[in-house]
Amino acid sequence: MEYNIENWQFAQLLELYEKERLNLNPPYQRKDIWSLPAKKNLIDTITKGMPLPAFFLHLKEDGSYDMVDGQQRTRAVIGYKRNIYTDLTGNDCETSGNSAIIDDYYIPVIIIQNVLEGESIEDVYYRVNKYGEKPNRPEIIKSEHFNNPLQILIEELIEIESFTSLNLFTDSKLRRMADIDLVGELMALLQYGITDKKTSVDRLYRELSINPDFDLSLLRGKFLAVTQIFQELNARHPLRNSRLYQRNDFYTYFGFLNDSLNSGVSRAVFDIQYDLLIALSSDILPSSDCYAFQAYTRNCITQSNSSRARNERLYFFNSLLLNEIQNPEYSEEEDTPEDIVKDVLDFYELTNEALIGVDTYYLIDPSQIP
Repeated sequence: MEYNIENWQFAQLLELYEKERLNLNPPYQRKDIWSLPAKKNLIDTITKGMPLPAFFLHLKEDGSYDMVDGQQRTRAVIGYKRNIYTDLTGNDCETSGNSAIIDDYYIPVIIIQNVLEGESIEDVYYRVNKYGEKPNRPEIIKSEHFNNPLQILIEELIEIESFTSLNLFTDSKLRRMADIDLVGELMALLQYGITDKKTSVDRLYRELSINPDFDLSLLRGKFLAVTQIFQELNARHPLRNSRLYQRNDFYTYFGFLNDSLNSGVSRAVFDIQYDLLIALSSDILPSSDCYAFQAYTRNCITQSNSSRARNERLYFFNSLLLNEIQNPEYSEEEDTPEDIVKDVLDFYELTNEALIGVDTYYLIDPSQIP
């Protein structure tokens, strides 16, 4: 096949569409799947004069074009130009004065033509969209917020020994900045508590960008305090040898430890709690006959980043590790803290005699777990 690389103004692309000479939906294309924030961020990129990746068009024999790559971006611009949604400032295209800026904006356009026998446009689409590693979320955030105080703090925290010693990531995950992604979520957890997905991370970046007086020292101190406890517990038993190193489990336990530090739980309690979790770790499975274990793991798998699943996982930790009932019994209500303790005891065929008193808490003796 042959192709030419040209420099178009966006108005040329939109004119083709208005004259029905540009098909945005050839059979191999996806539907309009971009979220509203993604569309608004695209408009912000254009109006700030920042570059976009190339658009791929297939010039057909009748002089019309199929959009091979760039459909989502084109639809986003069309929607904004038609005042279907506003930009990041809350203004639509008509009132913002951005229409002319978008029309005059230059984009690289690769025009494919003369497709030979044995070649296919579908293969071009596949290669453009599948080959290579596109920027992931933490990589995009780093490029966008490289001088944001939060980003600077996160990049400091991922290098501290109390965090790196936990050995949470493979080399391949470190190359894709999984450590930055996790610490960003933990910062949002420390600031806002449990929230849905990663929207709170974006919120924290925005707050830091518009509020130069935001004091990050408190978040930094909390993070260091929790990771110090993690480092000490990790010396007792490596996190990597349990399910606690898995992202959802680690996120939940991190929040649990932070809450416990804030409420004054003693160091001796942390040790027993951790030993118990390690003892239980291999049995906390979706296929377990223990209902409490089933429910916990279900919330690690299904909608695991939702506030509901995160709160349910924390409820399991609180119920099992902060039990203050010396002789827990099943209640008539469902899934009470006592029910969770009794369910675990019954699973291991243990009685309340297996509970040991530590400060004000009664925890299952880890040495009793077979």
